[in-house]
Formats: sequence, structure tokens, C-alpha cells
Amino acid sequence: MTDLQTVGNTVGERGLAEQGNVGKRKGFEQKDWTIKGLPAETVEGAREAAKSSGMKINAWVSKVLEDAFSNDVPLMGQGKSLSDPSDTDMSREIDKLRSINEDLIRTVKTLSALLAKSELG
Repeated sequence: MTDLQTVGNTVGERGLAEQGNVGKRKGFEQKDWTIKGLPAETVEGAREAAKSSGMKINAWVSKVLEDAFSNDVPLMGQGKSLSDPSDTDMSREIDKLRSINEDLIRTVKTLSALLAKSELG
């Protein structure tokens, strides 16, 4: 059993009337889903967001997922690879900045020591 499991019956198979178009995509059959293992605060947050938008939680979750899907939000496992060249470039840049920062810290310490020594003498 997976965390996101289909119940397997479409709305039409159960004989229930379809309500609105929220969360429904052309060419996709509507199924009931159960999402297990969500933290209570996540569920409560979704309920509050649905209520404040005047929607039932299932319609609100469907809309949020549909919006994410239609806006090409990267889904888990479909984002950039870990070896993406831009990530490597960014890592190099971070390493370069760290090195510069360490050089600056050494310079400040040296200057502080020289200043302290000159004030004593």
C-alpha cells in the first residue's frame, strides 16, 4: 500500500453527479485518493485554506495540485539532477567566496595584531 493510493472507483462508476470542473483535467478520469501519513498541521492548514477560499478541502487540494501541474512546478524526482552544471558552477562560486572570506579574516587578524603591538610599544 502506498502513501498516495487510488480507491479505484470513478465518480461516474459510483453514480454520483460531477460537481464543477475544479481539479478535473480533460482526458483524465476522476478517482478518489487517500493520502496517508500527512502531519496534522498540514491537514489543518489545508482545511483552513480551503475554508477561507470557500471551497471544500478536496476541491481546494485538487485546485492547488492542478495549478502546480499547469505551472510546470517540478515534481519530486523530476527537478534538476544533482549533477546539473549550474549546481556545479554554484558550488565552485561558493568555494571561491569562502576562500576570499578566509583570506579577509586572516588579514583582519594580522592587522589587529599589528595595531595592538604598535599601541603597546
